[in-house]
Amino acid sequence: MSNKVGMKYVGRSRECRKCSENKDLSLFPTASDCLDGRKWTCRVCINSRRSNIRLEDPNAHNSKRRDYTSSEVGRSSYLNKQFGITLNDYNVLFEYQGGLCAVCRKPEVQGRSLSVDHCHTTLEIRGLLCRNCNLGIGHFKDDWNLLIKAACYLNFSEDNPKVGPASKAALYKVETLP
Repeated sequence: MSNKVGMKYVGRSRECRKCSENKDLSLFPTASDCLDGRKWTCRVCINSRRSNIRLEDPNAHNSKRRDYTSSEVGRSSYLNKQFGITLNDYNVLFEYQGGLCAVCRKPEVQGRSLSVDHCHTTLEIRGLLCRNCNLGIGHFKDDWNLLIKAACYLNFSEDNPKVGPASKAALYKVETLP
């Protein structure tokens, strides 16, 4: 990189606008809106500023995000970006399910809305789930065979609470679905 008039860098280094130290260009974050693709403040100064802001008000950033996503506009924007549905579509599905999780049939927890469950392959929306059911299905990677094995495992354990691991070998011979 060559010397440019009015810019404080030579070759692969530049002077940070905050600390006035001459540093290697790789220590400056990338920025598409800057002429040479790098910000004018080094990462150390940027991180220091962010830390100071967090010390002053630890919830400043989170409260802004929470206020936005809990607003009707923010919620609608999120649903549209993530799932391609409107807030009205969500509310229709919510009413259809009676405000209950499609799996455990429990109502949403105070302060939390039901999660939109969708197939990660087809992106088709299946229903609304509570956080626990949604995470559970997600941990099983939407795999029916794993869910059936888990159900058999739980059922087998309840029927035979004193059975050890060796006796549970039959559990792993569960037929899998096509």
